[in-house]
This record gives sequence, C-alpha cells and structure tokens, in this order.
Amino acid sequence: GGLAAVAGGITPEKAEEAFEKGADIIIAGRYIIGSGDPRRAAEDFLAHMPVDPNHMRVVMEDDE
Repeated sequence: GGLAAVAGGITPEKAEEAFEKGADIIIAGRYIIGSGDPRRAAEDFLAHMPVDPNHMRVVMEDDE
C-alpha cells in the first residue's frame, strides 16, 4: 500500500467524492490560487473534507 492522490480539476465537490472513493490526498492548486479569494476557496475545501479540519494545519501566506 501507499497513499492515493488525486489532482487536476479538483473542486470542493469533486474532492468530497474522491475522499468517499478512497483518496488520501487531494491537490487543489488551480481552484484555490485561481480564485479571487484563496482563503475562501481553501475554506470551501475544508467544509467538504471527511475529517475535522482542526486536526490539520493550512498555511496561508498572511499567516507568516
């Protein structure tokens, strides 16, 4: 075994589906970086994740 990663055209809804089908990792660069509000876009992903986002650390540039 290893970890299953999904990338390319990932939206919050597609991420949720990918996790339901067994993905361990999603790569959502363009959706977040290309949005007008990257923080909001990242929060949209967290809302669709099957785990409590408080157990993860999401780094935003203005956090530093």
